[in-house]
Amino acid sequence: GNWWFAQQRRIYKSEDHGASWALHTTQAGFNGDIDDLTYTNNTLVVLATGYLYTAASSDTTDFGTGVELGSGNNAMNIASAGGRVVAAYSAYFWNFTVSGKTITGILLAYTYPYKEKS
Repeated sequence: GNWWFAQQRRIYKSEDHGASWALHTTQAGFNGDIDDLTYTNNTLVVLATGYLYTAASSDTTDFGTGVELGSGNNAMNIASAGGRVVAAYSAYFWNFTVSGKTITGILLAYTYPYKEKS
C-alpha cells in the first residue's frame, strides 16, 4: 500500500507499506510548511499553515489551488474518512468533502469554551 509523510514542503512516499521511502514531490507553491496529511476518497489532502490543498490519487504531485481556512496557524489538525474531512483548531472546526483536486461544502463551526456549572 501507499503511505506518505511530510517534512517542510516535501512529501515522501512509500509504495511498499513503508519498507522503503523516496522523495515524491516538493511543493514550493504551498502557503507554508506542511503540517498534516490525510487520505480519503482517492484524494491526498494536505494542510499547510491554515491552507488546504488536494490532489487526486492518480497524480499526487499535482495539487489544486489552496483554500484558506482562516486560522493561518500550524497547530491545526485534520482527519478524514469516506470523502469527508474535518479540521480543528482551538474552538474552531471545519468540515468539507474532497474528491481529487476539488474541495466542496466547507462549513466553519465555533464552539464556545466549556464552563462547568457552579
